[in-house]
Amino acid sequence: MRFRDGRRVCYAAGMTRMGLVWMSVLGVLTASAAWAEAPPSDAGAPRQDTAASAEAKDVATGPVELRPSGHRFTAGLAQVAYSSFFRSASDPFAFEAAWSWLARPNLLSAEVGAGLRVAPGRQGVSLPLEVFARARFVAEVGPWLPAVGPELGVSGLARLSPRSDRLPYDLDNEEAKRLSPFYAGIDAAPLRFGFGHFVLSALEIGLGAALGPPGGAVRTRITLLQVGYAP
Repeated sequence: MRFRDGRRVCYAAGMTRMGLVWMSVLGVLTASAAWAEAPPSDAGAPRQDTAASAEAKDVATGPVELRPSGHRFTAGLAQVAYSSFFRSASDPFAFEAAWSWLARPNLLSAEVGAGLRVAPGRQGVSLPLEVFARARFVAEVGPWLPAVGPELGVSGLARLSPRSDRLPYDLDNEEAKRLSPFYAGIDAAPLRFGFGHFVLSALEIGLGAALGPPGGAVRTRITLLQVGYAP
């Protein structure tokens, strides 16, 4: 019992630490981008009041053109896995489709969205799909668009494989009944890039846990490849 409680405490601490690290990284990237876009200081330069010089200065210090706010539609290929103390289960592949809205575009923007994942190869579940909603902070450093934020959802993929040992199988059934389909986690997209209207992302990572019983199962999700389009 003490060992299992220790696992829960370590897992919660690890999730919190990962979230803080990603938020710190986004803060540093945002500050660096703002510093890079700041106009050079003209202290010590001779004063020029001509109309031509004023117009040139306005052009040089004009607003930074960022991607407009609006809808994003994405599709990708992911893998979802659940693990408990004794058992684990994962999907061969899950197809993901999502919608998102980028609000107040800036060097650090907010993005909210929702979507679903379908795993036709999932065995032992009656409805092999999950629905999720998430909110992420998005930093824009040139074409690089890293994002991080929380994700909540309800999953029909919450299942654990039977054990191969000699313990009674009724324990597996009891654990499966207690495993909640609701989950919460942190989503991170470190390799996300924008090219015009298109967004390409690879190796997005989601770490979380089933909401019941507390500490009963850890959830991991890796989105191998994702392609998005912004009209």
